[in-house]
Amino acid sequence: MPSYQNESAADRDGAPPVSDLARNVISLVVFIHLFFVALCLGANVARSEMHGRLINAFGFYVQSLNLNPDFTPYHLTHGTLDDVDHRIEVLPKDADPDDAEAWVKLPDGGYRACDSYKRYQRLAKTLALLADMEEQSGSIARDVGEHFVHERGLQPVRMRARRHTLQHWRTFLDGTPDSRDPDADMYLQTPYDADLIVTDDGVVFPNKRADAGESAQVARPEQSSAEGNAGNSEGN
Repeated sequence: MPSYQNESAADRDGAPPVSDLARNVISLVVFIHLFFVALCLGANVARSEMHGRLINAFGFYVQSLNLNPDFTPYHLTHGTLDDVDHRIEVLPKDADPDDAEAWVKLPDGGYRACDSYKRYQRLAKTLALLADMEEQSGSIARDVGEHFVHERGLQPVRMRARRHTLQHWRTFLDGTPDSRDPDADMYLQTPYDADLIVTDDGVVFPNKRADAGESAQVARPEQSSAEGNAGNSEGN
């Protein structure tokens, strides 16, 4: 009786077997490609100096396949507000508004492909697009503020939506070290900015600012009553 114990499936089907050399070459090519994919994904957040050097050294490969998002050609995007990052920033009570680190950011980092990161991005983008519609934007600001009060135990006093605009390649090449920083203030817009008033019950009332540096005054009930009484006294 003939034995097929040592014969491969390819031999039984009549197909030519793959040589060991071809298998090794294919495995090596797949490994190299997956290595570059992992390298670019790992450099997506908090890129180290070694990460940057490796990506620059093999830029001919990672850029040609668009594995490195920092070098994706501009013509492959639409160039609209949907192509830029958005985030919500909340200022805690007694914090310095001029200190960028004092603002609590949503999203606050992490892997950009995570669902939570994308949800915060969509929320911030919606708030920025509805900035001129005070009822809708105020509703979002109130919900976000109450989330910080009840879920995070933080007393917010101000909230804003920031839009991270695109950095032009020519500005990066010919600019100063400050202008080359993608996180510089010159690349951040503030479509929505509001002061938050928190009651003792944890209810948040947003008061949209007239612009990024000027806040509209809120007439509190006791203040309005006092002004009314003063006016009546003067009239009498």
